[in-house]
Amino acid sequence: MGKNIALTLREVADQVNKEAEEKRMALHQEFVETKVLPHLQEMAGKGKYTTHFTVPGYSASIVHDLLHNLGFTVET
Repeated sequence: MGKNIALTLREVADQVNKEAEEKRMALHQEFVETKVLPHLQEMAGKGKYTTHFTVPGYSASIVHDLLHNLGFTVET
């Protein structure tokens, strides 16, 4: 049979999972850029240093990490 079929299928699954994770991260990045950052900018324009918001349908931990990487202090 030559080629290891299990290894080949694992590589296929790894590629599919990699693409899904990239898509997931891109969607979260878009959410932060189009929804969260404008909200934070609006609050800053009102003199606010803190605000609360929800992220329905998105992973709070990913949003947390994205905002933290931008220099924000985030509590979940």
